[in-house]
Amino acid sequence: MVQLIIINGIGGSGKSTFCGYCKVAAQDRAHVYELSTVDYIKKVASMCGWNGGKTTKDRTFLSDLKMAFTKWNNAPINEVFNSIKRSIKESPEDNHIFFINSREPEDIEVIYNKAKKAGYPIIRILVHNPNIVVNEVPELIEGITSITYDKYIENDKDIHNLYKKAEEFITEILKQLK
Repeated sequence: MVQLIIINGIGGSGKSTFCGYCKVAAQDRAHVYELSTVDYIKKVASMCGWNGGKTTKDRTFLSDLKMAFTKWNNAPINEVFNSIKRSIKESPEDNHIFFINSREPEDIEVIYNKAKKAGYPIIRILVHNPNIVVNEVPELIEGITSITYDKYIENDKDIHNLYKKAEEFITEILKQLK
């Protein structure tokens, strides 16, 4: 069985940590993957000489490249779905849980609709951490908060508490996959 999960949140909120904890919590009951709409863009950017930098110039380059590939043939999202199909094909009888990192509301809508059309169950979650200093641009914050989410993960305590939430989340998802 397959479950897709769009995961979103402000930088530093604990999205990747939560995904990692979900992977540990799932153990041998499911394959857990963390994908992103910028994975493919970073791969292409590396072939063009980008060295993984996070300067304003680097971020602008990645953003422009993503925009160009999205306009051209929606490659960032298509690559996410190609990864999903490849992973399922490798072990079709197993449970697969795919976390898809995506921030832009337009991309989230496309991913959500494409998943539904393909017959994949999909939910949207937001990881929120009130303890971080937000240094995101206002447009990004507005985009993140403008989306309707199916579940909210409050990362407001310590890492042990977040792990417990990941365990509960995975248990809930696995019940639905049966």
